[in-house]
Amino acid sequence: MTMQIAIDLAQIQDKDSLHDALQHSLPLPPWYGRNLDALYDALTDGHEQWDIFFSHTDSARTALGSSYMQALRLTFDDAEASGAAVHADWH
Repeated sequence: MTMQIAIDLAQIQDKDSLHDALQHSLPLPPWYGRNLDALYDALTDGHEQWDIFFSHTDSARTALGSSYMQALRLTFDDAEASGAAVHADWH
């Protein structure tokens, strides 16, 4: 079964609020460490398909900086490329 997940990034102000939003929206494991390495591990940990729609990514890019936003996108892209059951769309 595929989970359709929408994550609105309009209210993101910093990395903490981003990881709050991810924890609130995704069924992440209890050991999730609130960083991109832990996110990758959670994305590739074997779960049902997650199709994730991120909105207001420009707002998040402004708050987080383009390099961190790029690293976030690469985390999802790398997880999908590894065969993990995850796909992210960024709008």
